[in-house]
Amino acid sequence: MLYITHSHEEGTLIDGTAKGDGTAPILKANAWRWSSGLGSWYVPNSRDRFAKLHQIEATANALRSAGFAVEIEIDDSPRDAATTEAARHERANARVASLSAREARKTAIARSAADRLDTISQSLPPFGQPILMDHYSGPRMLRKAEKFRNAAHRDMTARAAAGEASRRVEAAEQTMKFRETPTVVANRNTRLTAEVARLQRQISGHERTLYTVGDVKHTEVTPPATGAHKERLKLMLKVATEQLAHWTGIRQQQIANGEANDYGPKSISKGDHVRQGKTWHVVRRVNGKSVSVPASYNPARTETIAYTDLTGHKPAPQ
Repeated sequence: MLYITHSHEEGTLIDGTAKGDGTAPILKANAWRWSSGLGSWYVPNSRDRFAKLHQIEATANALRSAGFAVEIEIDDSPRDAATTEAARHERANARVASLSAREARKTAIARSAADRLDTISQSLPPFGQPILMDHYSGPRMLRKAEKFRNAAHRDMTARAAAGEASRRVEAAEQTMKFRETPTVVANRNTRLTAEVARLQRQISGHERTLYTVGDVKHTEVTPPATGAHKERLKLMLKVATEQLAHWTGIRQQQIANGEANDYGPKSISKGDHVRQGKTWHVVRRVNGKSVSVPASYNPARTETIAYTDLTGHKPAPQ
């Protein structure tokens, strides 16, 4: 019996598999991955997410077709945004600690390889003296040269491994910092605002114009959601609304601390100067979510810069 389970805390896991039982190819084909830390197959990016029902059902059907008995248990009860972020920080810190320990091991191996190479190099003749093949010392020097080549290869490989381990530690340390940078937070709020609006439309139903021919509008009507689908959408809306409130609070705190700007149509006018990165531009037009400035590739044309990407503002010269 195989058990596919899902919860927001643990993500989507499968229990009951064993090495060589034939489940691995099926799980791989359905985008599952193996985790030695968990000791289980899992669906990537499934923690603190709603269950990917299509993927779970497809996996279960494939396993049943191969002769396995499968049971599915799904708990889609979400956690609040603060708990979710705290758990994410905890996992990130654990990953940094694990990668740091690996970096220390790789660095120690590299140091040992470098010491070994130095010891062998000191035993070789100075100034690159050639090996005298017709001398009694020739075979011994050939063996030393071979040891030197092997040691040099191990040293190079160990240095590369240590460097890669160090790079991964740095990347892991920057992950959470990047997640809370002002621009990323602002963009996340924009995405969450759109997500809340989309879910509200799906729950209540909506009508949109596809195209117009003459005075005749051709529309598409989406009826209100019903039954289990409606309940799932309402739960998703609750989570998105809580996340939006959480990150809006962080955004407001960043603005209050001077870490982020609060630029918009009310604070910027045509003719003002705005900065993106280290470059200043003259505003040609003020839009709802961006400003239009002379294009870098052709000043006669314009390109847009989102308000959240601006790093400076000066009113138009009087």
